[in-house]
Amino acid sequence: MLDTSIRARTLPIAGIATKLSERFGTSEMLICWQREVDRIPECYRFSDGELSNVELDPALLERMLAPDGSGEGFIRDSESGSALVDAKLRLGPAVRTIPAGFLPAPEAAAGGNVAALPIRTGALTGYIYLLDFPRISELMLSQIVAASRAVSATLDRYLMFEAWRERAFANARLDLSRDMHDSVLQTLGGLRMQVASLIKDKDLPVAARTKRLESLQSIIAAEQACLRELVTDANLPIGEKIDLASHLAQRAELLSRQWAITCTLTTDPASLWVSPDVAVEVEFLVREAVSNAVQHAKSSSVNVVAALRDDALFVTLKSDGATVLASETGASGIEGVKSQSLTRRLNALNGRAYADPMERGVLLSIRIPLEAMVDVPTADR
Repeated sequence: MLDTSIRARTLPIAGIATKLSERFGTSEMLICWQREVDRIPECYRFSDGELSNVELDPALLERMLAPDGSGEGFIRDSESGSALVDAKLRLGPAVRTIPAGFLPAPEAAAGGNVAALPIRTGALTGYIYLLDFPRISELMLSQIVAASRAVSATLDRYLMFEAWRERAFANARLDLSRDMHDSVLQTLGGLRMQVASLIKDKDLPVAARTKRLESLQSIIAAEQACLRELVTDANLPIGEKIDLASHLAQRAELLSRQWAITCTLTTDPASLWVSPDVAVEVEFLVREAVSNAVQHAKSSSVNVVAALRDDALFVTLKSDGATVLASETGASGIEGVKSQSLTRRLNALNGRAYADPMERGVLLSIRIPLEAMVDVPTADR
């Protein structure tokens, strides 16, 4: 039951109950529903502004979900058992007898009128019972019916948003897991090149060989720490800011050791405060661009410059060696950038980039507007 209580609090039930309490002047309610996906009945009590879970007999829960065969809203008089029911007729509501067995014993014994608001959404069905309802009249019933429709519409919109948000989060988690996978592959690629070099150098003294192996071990440990930090940053709440400069400095040092190259970083200003989503994507972008330069262009030196200007982040990477970033527009549709994965990251950041070939190496220039949120792509990468 703890799990169902948590699920109830993900819906705006307490807020809805508070509005109903203010509108109809009643502070006690029972809320009973079942989700279409599992058909498991759930019940909650709203009393004096507090929402709590109620454990009831399953048979009683079933009656609370269907107190009347019509499935419509009603106001019931506890003394006579008669109820004014919304019959959806031009002549007005109908009067019929509804047995008291749809309420728990304490609420049934307390007496007083009970108003029932049906909940009808694409994912939920049930009732909200307003206990000790002030009076019975056609006007009050019409207001109950209108409130029922408003509550159902509110929950429907909320549940649709929740489904969209869960899918967006699932896509974001999938993207992050793929990024982590790519990161591990890049790290392994760099380590493989260094291990191969170590194997070939058969004349290397034991002490020097041990020192290089210890260095490789420290690279693995540092990479593990970076990956954990990336996961933490990706889960920070919206509105938080982190220093991209410190992340890139750490990444540049690790890339230098990982690929046995020279990777330098210059930032202006010294601290680059950006949102976590931008920081994570930019760090992966720099990591991938440097790895591509080393693996495909045989670069031995990469200079990274990052600067904040007029609500935009500018990043340039200057590498030596040959380049796989040709000057013509590639399949990515971004001038000089043929890498599809780099393009995906740029599109996610709403960024723009172009690559200029030089006599030796390439200059990759990137502009990222900071006022835009990262778009979570839904297509496979």
